[in-house]
Amino acid sequence: MTTITLSQISGSLCRAWSAAMGTTPPTIYPQMFANTDQWSTWYELIIESWTPRWPRAGDPVQGSIDVRVTVCAKPTITAAQVTALLEQARLVFSGQAIAVRSSSSDPIVGRVRFQDAVVQNQSEKTAHPGGQLWQLQWTGNVLAEQ
Repeated sequence: MTTITLSQISGSLCRAWSAAMGTTPPTIYPQMFANTDQWSTWYELIIESWTPRWPRAGDPVQGSIDVRVTVCAKPTITAAQVTALLEQARLVFSGQAIAVRSSSSDPIVGRVRFQDAVVQNQSEKTAHPGGQLWQLQWTGNVLAEQ
């Protein structure tokens, strides 16, 4: 059984997000910094935790992962627009099994199987008075290919 690395997981999740979401609104990915002054909305994707598990014979589970996406909206964005952004984001990982590979052309070494997202309003923490800040949190199991 191949050991799956955080680098493989992170790259695969970022590629899946990018393929599903495109570039509008923009996304800030792990280890990326951006000046958001000119943006009215954007996403921030963060891998909160990766807990590897010692492989056991016949058990494909290699660990668990927590992923968070923050939906940021300045005061000019309506609640209906934010709701649409949240729903679009929720569908990317909720209930999905995302293929894990080193690069898009490499063979699949495993999958991240996600549960449904937990959504929380964090608007009181926004740096933009009147803006909106929502977080979607997913937990998933990392499974090796058999």
